[in-house]
Amino acid sequence: MNNGVKTDLEKLGLLKSDMFAKDFLLTWEKSEDDLKATLYVAKILKELHKQNISTRIFDTGLAISIFRDYSTRTRFSFASAVNALGLAAHHGAKKRSFACTGP
Repeated sequence: MNNGVKTDLEKLGLLKSDMFAKDFLLTWEKSEDDLKATLYVAKILKELHKQNISTRIFDTGLAISIFRDYSTRTRFSFASAVNALGLAAHHGAKKRSFACTGP
């Protein structure tokens, strides 16, 4: 592990983030430290991947996504990311209701 990752881990440890065991759905409800923590974690994971260090943190599990659009690139990016963490991806279907679609 290089010094950049170690420095980012130290910075991450100084943040007052409260996201453990919580959903990350509405970014506007997150604090500045929560958002900074998310970016540090993404940067750390990217650097570990670049150094060919495993980012697998789960032995098994399921990551469920419900995307508004049906973009193949979005779905495959999500599946790739959760696979790198050791999870399997499941893409839920967002059902349309008559209230949403109109007459």
